[in-house]
Amino acid sequence: MKLMSKFPGGTLLIPMFLSSLIHSFFPNLFKIGGLTEGLLSGSALGFILGSAVMISACSLDFTTIGKVAKRYSLLIGIRLAINILLSLAFVSFFGLDGFWGLSAIAFITTLTSTNPTLFLGIVRDFGDPVDQSAFGLVSLLASPLVPMIIYGFINPTNINIMPFISTLIPLILGIIIGNTDRELAKLMSSAMPYIIILLGWAVGAGINMLDALKAGIPGIIVLN
Repeated sequence: MKLMSKFPGGTLLIPMFLSSLIHSFFPNLFKIGGLTEGLLSGSALGFILGSAVMISACSLDFTTIGKVAKRYSLLIGIRLAINILLSLAFVSFFGLDGFWGLSAIAFITTLTSTNPTLFLGIVRDFGDPVDQSAFGLVSLLASPLVPMIIYGFINPTNINIMPFISTLIPLILGIIIGNTDRELAKLMSSAMPYIIILLGWAVGAGINMLDALKAGIPGIIVLN
């Protein structure tokens, strides 16, 4: 724990790096079924991430919601505007097929990508309770809905809103708990440090460094 605390977001990044390293060279090491596979193979990522969204939302009482909106609304608005302008510029110069194997959809997805797990790890070390409570909002931005809206604006296509809704439900559940039972909300919030470590490991299990290197420049860009 002392080692992890020396690095910004270390409680997330160090487990993620170790997990990625192991799964890059030994991808089937933990795929033996049962509890070991459930805990260490990364198959529980959806459950862990959903738990993190709900637990962080437990600290969102009505007063905190206003503070989160005030702090992050302008930041998110500016970020989305920049993403749209750069996406339009990319398509104008390189078209939908892009260059060097980097297509417009890959560029837009990478440009608009938000890493809520890294956000959670950093604000845990440097943020205040308002920043930590914003994790659910940041997770909504990490859904595929955002890049698909931008891509659909450029090249009309069908948009699937279910990933957005599936993130919104645990967020709403957490808000309900936080505003109806403060003792339960406090108990659940105390689990967040452990959730961050498990989340880092689960995310790392899905990162194969060797595949990114084999994919060349586009793979390295997307990985970063």
